[in-house]
Amino acid sequence: MFAFVPGKDVLLFLAKIQKKIISVFNSNRPAKFFAAPVFPLWAFFDFAFPEKIISCEFLEPVFKDEKFIFPVKIISLKDEKEKLINLEIVFGKILGEIKSSLEFHLDSDEIKNCFPYKIRVFKIGNVLVQDNNWQLFDEKWCKCQPLS
Repeated sequence: MFAFVPGKDVLLFLAKIQKKIISVFNSNRPAKFFAAPVFPLWAFFDFAFPEKIISCEFLEPVFKDEKFIFPVKIISLKDEKEKLINLEIVFGKILGEIKSSLEFHLDSDEIKNCFPYKIRVFKIGNVLVQDNNWQLFDEKWCKCQPLS
């Protein structure tokens, strides 16, 4: 398994957004269930990552399948053709007894105005996840190379 890991500044930015969204969600819900943060703020995937990346950006956070997600849109270039890669960073999940389907819509313009959030550098690497521990190894930094 592999992981997409944003840089430290981006991780701090995502953690602040994560805290705000989970706090808003929990303040408006009954005590039978609640949202809990999920770490690490990495996207996991199981395919060969392309060499040439044109752009990488985080899209507005979404709530689906009882999880909070930062969608990541990556555009790569191979054989003169652009390819779209969609990754997801799960940053929260619902714990407790849920009787019906949940909906949550992000109403805060303060958060919405932060996205899309473009980044230029990130790491990818092999990851070992065991129980509640994770370890990244053979990591390498990737830098976006926009078309001129």
